[in-house]
Amino acid sequence: DDYTIVPSKDVFVLTNSFPKLETVSLTGSKAPDIDFQFGLTNPTNLQDTLYGLDACAQVDAWHKYGVLETSAAVLAKMTLTANNTSTLMVKKRFVLLGCTSELGPAKSLLLIPGINVLGVARGGKKLDDLLDYIRFQSPDDTTFTYPKRGADLMTQGPQIAQWILDQTKPEEEIVLVPLASLD
Repeated sequence: DDYTIVPSKDVFVLTNSFPKLETVSLTGSKAPDIDFQFGLTNPTNLQDTLYGLDACAQVDAWHKYGVLETSAAVLAKMTLTANNTSTLMVKKRFVLLGCTSELGPAKSLLLIPGINVLGVARGGKKLDDLLDYIRFQSPDDTTFTYPKRGADLMTQGPQIAQWILDQTKPEEEIVLVPLASLD
């Protein structure tokens, strides 16, 4: 009921009584892009992508116009000019809660060679579309791991938390990206 408060130790015991989420891992099929670099869609020509200093100039324009905060502009320019993106991701495990979110980073992250992403989303067309994207657009050394039948953050929170712990190693840095929203 809405008025019951359960101590965390009891939640832990209760969580272990739930059935574990089944896991599936998927890799891409494309050869890794050794010189991978993030880019920006050119706002004046949506068929064009800006890289390096051209992308940084666009970030500066957005910052000057006032639609991008200083800290975001600095981080974006560091990301756009990094030439060792894959190396920086080796010990990171990205956990995307609501991985099918349209504004989320799933598709961009899954282009980085060697990256490991844990994705949590409800099953359905959006998840199926993301899986197709991974199969045909991601490098073959990129791994996407997800609950087999999907998972619902609203009703399966404890199982999802345990699933994340089961999928990660102590030496990995977990980057938790909460994207879930109510559709």
